[in-house]
Amino acid sequence: MPVKSKKRVKRSPVEITVKAAETLPFPNKGSKVLELPVELLMEILSYFGRLPIPLTADKNLSSLGVDTERSSRYLERTDVLRALSQTCKVWRHLFFPLLWERLEPCLTHSSGCAWYKLFGESLIRKSSFVCENPAIASHVRSMSVVFSRYSPATVLPACVRAIEALPNLHTLQIVRTHDKMANALKEAFDGHVFPGVRTISLPSHAHHILRCCPEVRKVICNIRMDASTLVSAISNSCKKVEEIQGFRGTEKVMKRLAKAVPNLRSIKFDYPIPSSHLQHFSLLKKLAHITLFSNQIFEKDAMVDAESLACITLAKDIVRKAEGRRTVTVEYYDLFRNTHPAWSRGFNVDI
Repeated sequence: MPVKSKKRVKRSPVEITVKAAETLPFPNKGSKVLELPVELLMEILSYFGRLPIPLTADKNLSSLGVDTERSSRYLERTDVLRALSQTCKVWRHLFFPLLWERLEPCLTHSSGCAWYKLFGESLIRKSSFVCENPAIASHVRSMSVVFSRYSPATVLPACVRAIEALPNLHTLQIVRTHDKMANALKEAFDGHVFPGVRTISLPSHAHHILRCCPEVRKVICNIRMDASTLVSAISNSCKKVEEIQGFRGTEKVMKRLAKAVPNLRSIKFDYPIPSSHLQHFSLLKKLAHITLFSNQIFEKDAMVDAESLACITLAKDIVRKAEGRRTVTVEYYDLFRNTHPAWSRGFNVDI
């Protein structure tokens, strides 16, 4: 008989909590609401406000750190989960892990003092909490933070300790950080390694944090700035990157990026990249998905624009080298005013 594999099957928090709930006593048997399918409950929860994961530049959340009212709107789902988890034993086993699936010290209902102090103290407090409660820390899958220059000697080391205390963390989001904090970030994060992180969203001036994630597969630049520092970090420390999104830069930067990511499978641009820049990705044999951004408000105009057509043709030639499913997409959305409807068009890469 073949030897039985000892490898553990990964299960989602919902699957685990549902099975746990089925073994509990059922004192509220007469309550019909407890008989609702889990899928329906998850669908209902999806309508409540929450922070986007993964966070991209088009979500325009650069003001989140200074807008506590907006921050509060993203806590709707968290507030509902907290209330549901305190309803009964069955729902506690179901909703409590979901409540702590996201650690978001970048969000708060509080007001009354400077925003940078609010978020700094929130990060210190929640970091200490997960460090002192490993059972709760085990539920956390994503962490989203805002960094300011408020007490960096205290806030940043607390954040590092929290990340290291989260054994199942796979997504790290630096929503906002001051552009003059490079030295402070380097001092706090240098020498630390977060091997569990697979997805990271961050501004380019937080590149020292990216260097701590050698196993990362997906990297998103969530601010519309030159990404050359992120390219350097990937080249030196992140050899397994498969997906890139939101990177901008000169032709030289794009050439360096293409060389730094031999395993790249997907890339998405949020600006109209020239075909001369795109051609540097031609040597990547695994690149199967390319999303281009058009500067044309109307789809019909993009389909007759010479540079757009050149990029589409080149992108189709690039992805044909990859195996399996391949896609080329062109999209448009209004970056600032939201006065024009967004559009998206996919192309058959085999013709």
